[in-house]
Amino acid sequence: METASGSMTGRLRGPWSSRTPGPAAPTRTSRAGSTPLSDDTLRFAGALNLPRFEHAGLTLLKRHTLVIDRGRIEHVLYPVFPSDRDAETVLAWLHGEAAPA
Repeated sequence: METASGSMTGRLRGPWSSRTPGPAAPTRTSRAGSTPLSDDTLRFAGALNLPRFEHAGLTLLKRHTLVIDRGRIEHVLYPVFPSDRDAETVLAWLHGEAAPA
């Protein structure tokens, strides 16, 4: 995952549990630098027993972070709280540091 220079390599993806990501997609896409993945059938979420909830007749994924390297789940961060600190927490984990308090 990490190069000799210390930079992270790979791709960042965000799963969505609906066919279209909705109005938040462009913001999230531009920050992540990639397009979101669709799990509208919830096959992926079901296979991994990912945390979900129902709202307005939709089944949605709760916020969580999966660190995947070469097709293998290396770490799961759940619950993601506070949500604005998740990137910090993930980077700390990737660098072998304790999560920020």
